[in-house]
Amino acid sequence: TVPDLGPGGKLAYAYLTYTLMMMVYTAINIPYSALMGVMTPVTQERSQLSSFRFIGAFGVALVVQTFTPAIAESLGGGDAAAGWQRVMMLYGSIAAVLFVACFQLTRERIQPSPQQRASLREDVGSLMQNGPWKLMFLLGLLVIAGFVLRGGTLMYYFKYYLKAPERFELFMFSGGLAALLGTMLMPLGCRLLGKRRLYALCMGSAGLLSPALYFLPPESWNAILTLNTLVAFLLGPTAPLMFVMFTDTADYGEWKTGRRNTGMVMAAAMLSLKFGGAIGGFANGMILDWTGFVANQEQSAEALNGILLIVGILPALTCTAAAILACFYRLDDVTLCRIELELKRRRAGLHAAGAEAESGAAQVPA
Repeated sequence: TVPDLGPGGKLAYAYLTYTLMMMVYTAINIPYSALMGVMTPVTQERSQLSSFRFIGAFGVALVVQTFTPAIAESLGGGDAAAGWQRVMMLYGSIAAVLFVACFQLTRERIQPSPQQRASLREDVGSLMQNGPWKLMFLLGLLVIAGFVLRGGTLMYYFKYYLKAPERFELFMFSGGLAALLGTMLMPLGCRLLGKRRLYALCMGSAGLLSPALYFLPPESWNAILTLNTLVAFLLGPTAPLMFVMFTDTADYGEWKTGRRNTGMVMAAAMLSLKFGGAIGGFANGMILDWTGFVANQEQSAEALNGILLIVGILPALTCTAAAILACFYRLDDVTLCRIELELKRRRAGLHAAGAEAESGAAQVPA
């Protein structure tokens, strides 16, 4: 669908349309992520909701990664451009239906205090008093930076180090399946260990296993595939756990300041993830440049070492740092249950007072 504008015009068109699409997607994703925090006040139920969310995400990602080229070829009838255009129209139509269905079939059960008025300044002030949220902001930035750093280099790892780019799809597919299985087991892990311990255990274990990719020779394909599957299984629960922990900080903020600002909490959370992605992408390019990487040619020993550092060592450091940070996240299940009960009493009292005030106002003669 790109108009015939010449190379410069086409590039500008691509930048503009992609930027607009990502802006709209972000406008959807922030309230969608915050929705989990207002559908139920029970943290265990939010864990289940987050698990369902990411089962859907990882499951569909597997389908898209595996079958999109074949669907595009089938729909295009020999015209590759038309095939990709039509498959994206298909995906976009499905997404639009699902977005509307999500809106129609969900309800916000947690309402702010009747006395609370919309105020960006007060929302930001409340956020700055929220210690667990600050920790989660840093944790999210760190983790996403590590994921983007590694993900942006994996194809180079297969092409220049393993010299087997044809194996990349199997590597990604097996990892996706493992992450999906880990996500499905997340609610059970939460019940056995609690969110904080489960997150720290998964991240710490992934951090211990990841450096092996730095040392495994290219001939050790089976070991590389097995290792990636184990790491993906361990990291699978961490994405839904992170979003649940962010929504839990909204409860903490309301308990501490009396102000409910779930939307602001999640908007700022998404900001940390965007920053993390930007940092990871920038660091990826800088490290490859420093080590002498040049695309589409035989790489020097230093460039190969840079690729191995990004794929094996640096993700291990970010995972280990995230596990350590999680140990300082003080909203364990016992604390959250206490906060949940206190907030339930407060909300009942505030809404009763608001109803009484409205009733009194209605009885005053005009």
